[in-house]
Amino acid sequence: MKKKFILVILLWTLGFTIVSGQTYTMKMQISESEKSALLKLEKELFPISPSISYKISSYDPLKSFLEIKDQEPLDENYLQKRKTSLQTDSLNPILINDIGNYYNFHERTDSALYFFKKSFENLNIKYFENDSAEYLSFRGVLKLNLGVENAVEDIENALKINPNDSMAKAFYPIFLINKGEFKRASDISIRMLDTDTTDVVVWFVVLATSEIFDGIYEKTAEVVSNEKLKSQYSRTDYTKLISFRLIDKYADKYKTNTAVRNARYMADIFALLLKVSLFNEMTENKIFYTAYEKQKLISLEKFFISTKLNSELNAYAINKNLGFIYFLLQKNDKALLYFDQAIKVFPDSKKQMSFNPSEIYDAMLGIYFINKADSSVRQTLLLKIKAEPEGNKNAEDYLILAKSYYLSDDMKEAEDWANKAYAINSKDFEVLRLLSHLNMLNGNNAVAQSYTTEALKNIQSNKEQSEIALQYAIYYLINGDAATAYNNIEIARKSLTDDPCTLCDKLIEKYIIINPK
Repeated sequence: MKKKFILVILLWTLGFTIVSGQTYTMKMQISESEKSALLKLEKELFPISPSISYKISSYDPLKSFLEIKDQEPLDENYLQKRKTSLQTDSLNPILINDIGNYYNFHERTDSALYFFKKSFENLNIKYFENDSAEYLSFRGVLKLNLGVENAVEDIENALKINPNDSMAKAFYPIFLINKGEFKRASDISIRMLDTDTTDVVVWFVVLATSEIFDGIYEKTAEVVSNEKLKSQYSRTDYTKLISFRLIDKYADKYKTNTAVRNARYMADIFALLLKVSLFNEMTENKIFYTAYEKQKLISLEKFFISTKLNSELNAYAINKNLGFIYFLLQKNDKALLYFDQAIKVFPDSKKQMSFNPSEIYDAMLGIYFINKADSSVRQTLLLKIKAEPEGNKNAEDYLILAKSYYLSDDMKEAEDWANKAYAINSKDFEVLRLLSHLNMLNGNNAVAQSYTTEALKNIQSNKEQSEIALQYAIYYLINGDAATAYNNIEIARKSLTDDPCTLCDKLIEKYIIINPK
């Protein structure tokens, strides 16, 4: 007897009301070959989409790694040193906060919050040598870790008292950029660049990043309501889509600063990559560039080669930027060589949140994915995972690896890596949905349903709602339940308000007869 899937998805959970009157029947009995065809369609719902990103940190433009402090690893030695120091100073909020940072880094959230709260309770300005700016910036970051609403006000007040407060400077502009408040971040960087500051590179990078994001995302919003603009923008010089007026003004003001000059060239790469990723137009399988952009890419290539010859930029940044330039030029073999070299020369002792080679691994993944080199995708992911600090793993990397094995029909490895992703983030919708599917395929229906229940609780978007509805629609078709399959297909269609659901049409056309009232 043919084994059936046991399905218990709740339609009301997805907010769908069944239309009365119509009935639905199967166009055919589902044979083993049709079941295979349906499960092949199911794979369309688990695509691999590596994201290629490029960032400019304030360390990237520096001439030498010697200008970057070695980072103390948040390992067991770090923790023990703080605990030992606490034995003689048990109320020290800085030491207590450090312990919270250790647990936060290792994703032990409950322990981290316990120590952050304890640090907050013991805050005393005497531990900051009565420096009110340092005290306020520390308190602001601590409040953010605890989810206190007025946290940012403390950081803003710290900058008003001392524009050069190191913690406020390091955190505040990044916070604003991540929140999409590009204008505010730009205004602060201008204010800082107009004063005597020792951190011109930091503020120039903030200015360049803010101005580029501000310009490009304004255009992205326009494209949503006017698709024709996408083609128009793809054929417009990136310097006309993004204002470089302020970036050039301050690059000129600090033209004797080699790091600022380096950052200015990096801003061009950043802007070009953003433009291509958002408004890409292909001509004969080649990215379309304006005449100006073609010339700019050639000049950027020459510049970064010259920094190597003149020792005016650190080895990681040279290889990283040449890799991205060749990626833009679609010279992928050459790009891979430079990306590989960038990883090799990166000093582990300098690794931190804003300065690490994770974007290089992602760029390599993107190239291998484009080339359909599945084994290289997996090999690169394994290298990236190995390079990630223990306790600071990225569930997305494990998920992509799991999907790669699933799409290659290696179910054992797929489930193994999906379980590892789940151990890192048990609320990730995509991880839960994949685990549900893998267990369904293995006949573990009760386990599959428990993952589905959790996935439904963690839906974040209409797209996710449509994906899980279609996933179950296919199960129902395999079971020969045309009515419930159709209802799930309609859930998916109604969820995708802005996009046509081609898979919905394909499933109905091939498998379902709609009987009118």
